[in-house]
Amino acid sequence: MVYGPLRHSIKAPQDLNESNARIYNLFINSSRDAELPPNGMPVYTDVRDLAEAHVLAAELPQASGQRFIVCAGQVASQEIADVLRAALPELESRTPLGEPGGNGLPEDQYACSSEKAKRVLGLTFRGKEETFVDLGRQLLEIEKQ
Repeated sequence: MVYGPLRHSIKAPQDLNESNARIYNLFINSSRDAELPPNGMPVYTDVRDLAEAHVLAAELPQASGQRFIVCAGQVASQEIADVLRAALPELESRTPLGEPGGNGLPEDQYACSSEKAKRVLGLTFRGKEETFVDLGRQLLEIEKQ
């Protein structure tokens, strides 16, 4: 899944793309007592990191003709909820509580490796906190409109 702040303007949450609409509908426009959403896709990247990977792949001669996995890592619904509630106090009553500090991903849940993208492109990845807090702040601003 690709998450992160939008570069373009939208008028309402109903205009969000699929991945960001999932965050809004299940984690922001919800309630503390709501059931924690299923994990869905367990791997993610920040849209800004994905954009940077495209630029680097186009600019760097050593990237020519290659394919890269661009994946920041795994994320569970509980982690998203915990990050949003911790950083954005206004979401304390709106984001499902679940079991704070839990992970919820099965031990054998698949992962991905971006080692090649790091090595060849020099790409670094934003952490979960930056990705989901920046998105959460933006979604709250969109909601206010």
